[in-house]
Amino acid sequence: NQSKMASHSSGIPLSEEARAAFSAANHDPSSRILKIQIQDEKLCVVAQVPSGGAGWEEELDKVPALCDPADACYLLYRTDVQCEGGYQWALFCYVPDRCKVRQKMLYASTRAELKLSLGSGSFAYDIFGTVPEDFSRAGFEAFVRMQNSDAPLTESEEQLGRGRRRRRRHGLVDGHCARRGVRAARRGARGRGARAGPRVRRELRAAGPRRGDRAHRAAQDRHRHARWP
Repeated sequence: NQSKMASHSSGIPLSEEARAAFSAANHDPSSRILKIQIQDEKLCVVAQVPSGGAGWEEELDKVPALCDPADACYLLYRTDVQCEGGYQWALFCYVPDRCKVRQKMLYASTRAELKLSLGSGSFAYDIFGTVPEDFSRAGFEAFVRMQNSDAPLTESEEQLGRGRRRRRRHGLVDGHCARRGVRAARRGARGRGARAGPRVRRELRAAGPRRGDRAHRAAQDRHRHARWP
């Protein structure tokens, strides 16, 4: 998966200063947020926000204030969950609708490079948003609920399900009509005071409940025109 992600990256490298800042924050419980932007064809830290002493979920509401109305950025948010090598992080990719098209494409394609450069295993969450509120506590909780719920069906999966239900329903109807036709033919034979011979009965059973089938019609015709004792 990492090689696939890298193949779609822009090739913009992480600056050594940004790498050092992340490494320090990954072992510093007083650090909370690193804001990263592309400057001079490199990923650079442009702002750092310390922890205020509250829990990491409560401090999520600090994130929207770091988002500019027309400039994209990455926000690396440190949780309080420790893991091997430091803490678990959330990667927030903010790309507002007002930013230029080239900037949108550049930040979208550099997102993978950033994760790979810092170690994908460090990131427990990866969230893309177009408005600052996507990264608030309420927005984050909505994202987690969506991730934990069952994935919705795609349009093709819904169409496939509808087709299966339709075929199943029609199959039951066709089978019912075919069986009713066989019963009517047999009642007609009994109404003439006769019973079908064993050979005709075997043919009817072999034809099965397939109304309109050629073999079934032939068996019914022989049934109606058979000589009865």
